Amino acid sequence: MTPAITTLISACIAAIAAFVALYAARGNATRAGFDLARALYNDLTTDVTAESRSALEFYRRGDAPADQPLPEIMNHY
Repeated sequence: MTPAITTLISACIAAIAAFVALYAARGNATRAGFDLARALYNDLTTDVTAESRSALEFYRRGDAPADQPLPEIMNHY
């Protein structure tokens, strides 16, 4: 085999390896993004968070129960 053919084969193998690495990195980044979105969704839909959102929304609308003082509502915030 001549050195030119060996160089060409090596270059092709390197290009294929770079493509596979890029494809794998893109897949990992996408998977990490979905994991982050899933974690944030789980955090934002817990019962405690829903209660806090409810208390803040009632306060914003002016429908807050009279037994909830402002500092307690601000703790929800």
